[in-house]
Amino acid sequence: MLFRSLEEQRGQAIGSLAIAAFPTAARGLLPTVLPRLMDDNPALDVTVAESDPFEAVAAVARGEIQIAIVHDWHNTPLAIPDELSRVKLGSDPADVLVPATHRLAGKEFVRAEDLVGERWICQPAGSICHEWLIRTMRKAGVQPDVAYSIAEYQTQLAMLARGIGIGLLPRLGRGPLPDGVLARSEEHTSELQSPI
Repeated sequence: MLFRSLEEQRGQAIGSLAIAAFPTAARGLLPTVLPRLMDDNPALDVTVAESDPFEAVAAVARGEIQIAIVHDWHNTPLAIPDELSRVKLGSDPADVLVPATHRLAGKEFVRAEDLVGERWICQPAGSICHEWLIRTMRKAGVQPDVAYSIAEYQTQLAMLARGIGIGLLPRLGRGPLPDGVLARSEEHTSELQSPI
């Protein structure tokens, strides 16, 4: 009986699978991927936690989760321990978002030099997006003024729609921009990766 039960499970994913994903991947990728994963593997108990890439990689290394969907910026490389492997899933362009009345609203592309002196809405300190902003602006020779430290992207968008600050948001999972907010392309994108 035990042999037949094991034989019936051959080739099937069983047990538990814990996934961590950064917020826009959780919104932009997982709602379409998870139903298929669960339909194809009914004996697999899948859980998801939203997590910043730094913490997600550490959680995989500690064995707390099995898969982390993370992103890696050109100037803020994400260290992956040697015992983990990584698979590139794609790219996630980020745009500088400005109110429609902003001085940069008429530009199609912006460079770091264009952003000197701006008041930023950004992810909290310690997050990879915050680190990217600090490093990018320092490379342009200035310390950015992060006036509004907001973790939730919809709150950032609501503030931008009211003309408060400028922001940097990735496209994946961002959704439609509210009236009065314009996206201006920045010259770099983050790489979506999955250390497992």
